[in-house]
Amino acid sequence: MKRYKHFFVFLGIMVIICMLCGCTQRQIVRESDELKSFSWQGKDEYGKQITLCFDGNYATLSLKSYRAEKRIQGFSIIHNQDFEIYDDSLYHCFRFSYCLYGDKIELSYRDNTLILYKIKQ
Repeated sequence: MKRYKHFFVFLGIMVIICMLCGCTQRQIVRESDELKSFSWQGKDEYGKQITLCFDGNYATLSLKSYRAEKRIQGFSIIHNQDFEIYDDSLYHCFRFSYCLYGDKIELSYRDNTLILYKIKQ
């Protein structure tokens, strides 16, 4: 009988732990929260692979072709419909416009637009 009592106490503790783990998910309130909470990936018309990732206020935009890989990375500021990446290594600030459509994002820089898709985690 004592073994069953330990089992039910252990089971109760596990249920409480599982319930608490469900409360730690990120809350997405604004579009900028969703943009920062996920990684995004896509290809342009020339076959280059483009990846956009955020880590807090740090952003990385990777452009990868079969020959080379380039990165724009640095401190980022996200607004309602655009964001800026301050790349210290290139001494330049890049401003991108974006529009979210569920699991995809339309990303624009100057007159160029491409579609990136949410990477499921």
